[in-house]
Amino acid sequence: MWNVLEESGERKERWPYLRAALSSTNIYMEKVGKRCSMRQSSHEITKSHLTTGSLAPGRPGLVAGLDWGRPDLSLGSLSAGLAYRGRLGEPYSPLNHFVSELGELGVSELAWAFNMGLFVGGLCLIFFLVHLGRLIGGWLGVLFGVAGLACGISGAMVGIFPMNNLAPHIFWAMNFFNLGLGLMVLFSLIVLFGRRTLPRWLAAPGLLGVAAFAAFLFTPAPAMDEMDTLAAAHAMMTTERPEVWQMAVFEWAAVGSVLIWAALVAGVLLAQTKRSNPDVG
Repeated sequence: MWNVLEESGERKERWPYLRAALSSTNIYMEKVGKRCSMRQSSHEITKSHLTTGSLAPGRPGLVAGLDWGRPDLSLGSLSAGLAYRGRLGEPYSPLNHFVSELGELGVSELAWAFNMGLFVGGLCLIFFLVHLGRLIGGWLGVLFGVAGLACGISGAMVGIFPMNNLAPHIFWAMNFFNLGLGLMVLFSLIVLFGRRTLPRWLAAPGLLGVAAFAAFLFTPAPAMDEMDTLAAAHAMMTTERPEVWQMAVFEWAAVGSVLIWAALVAGVLLAQTKRSNPDVG
């Protein structure tokens, strides 16, 4: 159209508004072209991840649960542990004290800090595990996400019902550990035998978690019914303890293993995200 207009200066002077309109249209079309090119590039990257099986979620979507939950739980445990003095005036030791004793009201000075950290950490664990199940995809991802939701709820409820309410506390705590064992087994099997979405070496921390949870859950307890077992455990906690209490060590190992596992999984997925999209912070 510019050739027609430039055939004579008279036409050019006669249609100045048309020239301006065509110039604006040209600029607009160039912008639209650039946007389409960017969208196509983004679509090709996404399609590449789907076809290669690479999981590369954005930082806000996946690791928010870990970023917020792990510090809350760690700081709550650390502060309560440092301030702890037991019934016999003993300091806290993970070698012969259970995790939940940090939240026992009337005994642990900063029980509120531990219980709050446990509650917030459980809610963030829900976010992390459900999102991870969504990334796994398929019916296995749905199963993982549902189990993760129940596991996170159980962990949060342990913070709502501290050891002072022993029966509901034990109920939610055992739900957490049983579901945690199932999640570690399922994750390890998916990584080892499923499609190549995650590096195989992540099965190692998963299997470490399986061993820790199984050790805690299946270590022989007093051969009595449930309430007698709880009473026996409570009696042991109110008397002089052994220097190393096997059940307490295994419980801490289970909790520590799931925190290490979550940190490694989130780190791998975040690294995948940064490689595929350097702008993701």
